[in-house]
Amino acid sequence: MSVSHLLTVDITVSTVEDVKKTMTDTPTHARFELRTRQLGALPIVDWFCDRLGLGGLLEAVVPHDDARLLLAPAAAIGVLVRNLVLAREPVYALGRWAEPFDPGPLGLAEGEAELLNDDRVGRMLARLFDANL
Repeated sequence: MSVSHLLTVDITVSTVEDVKKTMTDTPTHARFELRTRQLGALPIVDWFCDRLGLGGLLEAVVPHDDARLLLAPAAAIGVLVRNLVLAREPVYALGRWAEPFDPGPLGLAEGEAELLNDDRVGRMLARLFDANL
């Protein structure tokens, strides 16, 4: 038994003048935007972190209760855990390591990777130590 499929395609043909007019009327920066993000094994590690409830556990143990903190302690420690599993970069290079990754699986918002530095992450680890687990 054979099944045939019918495919219809509507093609709009524009003249060269129409294409040139569209290209000149629309600014280049508004037409195209290319953002490259790295994923690697991060979705797999993120699945295990979610399965373990790491984010919720860190939120409960190290709450974001200080308005002066620009980055939530649980987010910073979560990035550190993912870094240890994937790359084992030193703490002072954590921000540089996190930059090319999509911030979502890292538990960060757009632009928060810039906030990761050794001083801030060290203070978050001190808060985790003070939680006395």
